[in-house]
Amino acid sequence: MNLSFSFRNINDPQVREAWLGMESADTTPYLRYNYLKYVWSYTRRFAPYEAKVACVSSQQRIVMIVPVKYSLFRRYWKFLGDLQGCNRTDALFLPELSDDEKLEASRCFLSGMKAKGRLNRLQDGSVLRKAIPDASILKESRRTYVHIPIQDNYESYFSSLSSSVRQNVRTAYNRMRRDGHEFVLRVFEGPDALSEEAWKAMMDVYCERLFGRYKKKKIHGVLSRMYWKNYYHNIKFDTKALRQLPECFHAALYDGDRIVAMMSGLKTGSGKELTVPRLAIDIDYRFYSPGYILVNEVLKFMYAEGRFTMLDLGRGDERYKSDMGGVAYTTTDMVIKGI
Repeated sequence: MNLSFSFRNINDPQVREAWLGMESADTTPYLRYNYLKYVWSYTRRFAPYEAKVACVSSQQRIVMIVPVKYSLFRRYWKFLGDLQGCNRTDALFLPELSDDEKLEASRCFLSGMKAKGRLNRLQDGSVLRKAIPDASILKESRRTYVHIPIQDNYESYFSSLSSSVRQNVRTAYNRMRRDGHEFVLRVFEGPDALSEEAWKAMMDVYCERLFGRYKKKKIHGVLSRMYWKNYYHNIKFDTKALRQLPECFHAALYDGDRIVAMMSGLKTGSGKELTVPRLAIDIDYRFYSPGYILVNEVLKFMYAEGRFTMLDLGRGDERYKSDMGGVAYTTTDMVIKGI
């Protein structure tokens, strides 16, 4: 192939058309055009990076796309989707390219980038990874993610869990019933299915858990809490994507009118796989293990629907994921010198 390299804007009609043509029904939501448009807008407004779409073309036709961002201060490039809230990332290719042609396009891309790169969240099996010479790799590590495959039926799935986990799940249900709590799962698929009231209540649970467990150092008084709550409610790119994209999926575990656990995620284009970047519980209900119950009830829903093949719980190897039958997979983080 006679290849050329260029940087383009995500709003370029030719880029959009090529990108959408490279997506398949099972492309991870975090590589899809409509999702990364939110990341693009957020990056250009709030982050110290210059967002670009790196394109490799052959005879004026785009054959490879890599959404990237370039540090304005430290002089290195990263994937556009390398930030909290995204799952995994990679390059996109014209579907009809052979494996050898994809490798050739990847080498053209790497030569065009020139500067040092920090390639994080690169998904397994990436052609781009195969194109990087070992001599150019300065550092490489793996990150653990976990997904739960959907089996033949819920009963066989639950039986496959360890006896101690099955007993813990039963104990969680028994505790809530003993104390007069009746947890009910409500699922909302698509932005129109979720009311603003329910969305706000879910976000409140998410923020309280986030602030209490992960962001303690950032919260310094009432004004700080107000700022960060507004940021996560109204500004952060994944909040907007999870609220507005047609493939969004939300599940909430209710005790009466109160949400005691929530998850928000995105389905693949086929609708068969669900990936969940957000899951949180109301800490006041932790005695009842509402996170376990939420995952279990969502799996019951997925089995009953008969159209799902995977629940992806994303980055991290927290114990609840493996307890509930999760299978580990990995992504690659690497630092490369300019090629």
